[in-house]
Amino acid sequence: MSTERRREFGAYVARLRGTKSQRAHAALLCELAGTATLTRNEVSR
Repeated sequence: MSTERRREFGAYVARLRGTKSQRAHAALLCELAGTATLTRNEVSR
């Protein structure tokens, strides 16, 4: 993936996140995925 595509994707994810904290977003993703291994650290990347 090109650097520009990565930036676009990062901006897209930031827009989706809105006002939720990284921790809240990680918890939601874990719930949807059925796993408890995603943390706010992964979301921040």
